[in-house]
Amino acid sequence: MAEPSGTPLLDEPYRILNAIRVSVMWSGLELPRDRPSAGYHSFAGHDRIVAAPESHDRHTAHAAMPTHLKSVFATLLKDDRNMIDLYTWTTPNGRKVSILLEELGVEYTPHAIDISQGEQFEADFLKIAPNNRIPAIVDRDSDVRMMESGAIMLYLAEKYGRFLPEGAERWPAIEWLMWQMGGVGPMFGQVHHFVRHNPGKSTYSEERYLKEAKRLYGVLNRRLEGRDYMVGKGRGEYSIVDMATWPWVSRYDWQQIDLHQFPHVRDWYARIAERPAVRRGYRVPKYAGDVPLP
Repeated sequence: MAEPSGTPLLDEPYRILNAIRVSVMWSGLELPRDRPSAGYHSFAGHDRIVAAPESHDRHTAHAAMPTHLKSVFATLLKDDRNMIDLYTWTTPNGRKVSILLEELGVEYTPHAIDISQGEQFEADFLKIAPNNRIPAIVDRDSDVRMMESGAIMLYLAEKYGRFLPEGAERWPAIEWLMWQMGGVGPMFGQVHHFVRHNPGKSTYSEERYLKEAKRLYGVLNRRLEGRDYMVGKGRGEYSIVDMATWPWVSRYDWQQIDLHQFPHVRDWYARIAERPAVRRGYRVPKYAGDVPLP
């Protein structure tokens, strides 16, 4: 679609969208998260849509908006440009964020950072990720640059108002996300390093990290007993906690784990593996094999 600036034909749709957006921002009304009609959701030059009170710029207004309206706001401001740059590779940490972006359905551009070739240490990437680790993002809509997969997932979930439980379920979700960040990721990563990539170099390390990986699988199996997803009321709701944990479990064969010994984990893993967005995110930034299935 052409740029709207200087195009009288598009002025009326912009005024309509503007009125809708301002009204729902301050009314607190629940609106569906479906996109507006075709042709109304991909306008470039989206600053023309914004008409919040003078004391609020568009980011302040977004922060003050009820959570359930944030995805509506994001849709109204969506344009044809890819607003998020994702710097990533075919690792569990990288796939966490690409899966989330696919589930959100937002525009993004993946940039391959081949860590096997040391590209994470290049100067340009260092400006975005001071710790020289993938993934990292640049959100051109908000000028945010961010590293660390857990922080990125929280940021995106907050920005778009999806996949993070609210109310009393919020902190348990953050708790289990930190469990993944502090336990599953580092410990499973050590199994990959010593058992898969450097077998025989340290029997002690292999035994230590294999034992810890199996313990963590046991924790997850108990957590998932009677649940479909890791956090949320009742049987749970699909969230960034599942998206953060699932890519690490997808390498169960690297960890010498038989998922049939952890039936609740097995069923949860298979349930998530069926999601189209998960399968798409798994192949970012390039195809490196099909999703493993037990």
